[in-house]
Amino acid sequence: MGGEVIKEGGTVVFARKGVFFIVVFLVFSAVFALGFIMTKENSITEYGTGNSQILSIFSSYGMAFGVILGILTLIGLIIARGIASLLALTRFHAANQIISILAHCGWLAFAVQLVYFEGRFTSIGSAIILFIGYPLFYASIAAIFFSALFIFIGGKQNA
Repeated sequence: MGGEVIKEGGTVVFARKGVFFIVVFLVFSAVFALGFIMTKENSITEYGTGNSQILSIFSSYGMAFGVILGILTLIGLIIARGIASLLALTRFHAANQIISILAHCGWLAFAVQLVYFEGRFTSIGSAIILFIGYPLFYASIAAIFFSALFIFIGGKQNA
């Protein structure tokens, strides 16, 4: 009828709720920060003797870019989830995960473009590629794998 409670496993409930997007945001931001910290020294060395002001800005505040991108992605995920709810697409057990994977594939494509195809013609372009591109690449892959993991362990839908 309308009042019965459907018992689901904890993983299934978590993966189908909106809190999943917050956890994906935390994973994305944490991996971006970790990637930034791990590649910072190499990026400074590879950047060389370019503009020292740009170098200091990106080495100091580049980690915040991951949080900013994560917040923008979180807003986009919530909007996409709302649209999917209006279209009754959230009844599928992997709706949140598919929305998350599609959103982070966009960031992955952008990171691949930055890292592998963009030329380093200006000092700010080189700084964006080195300090933002590589951590964005790692964070996008981590968010995609995290989301895909819950497709496989999410179980089937109880309706």
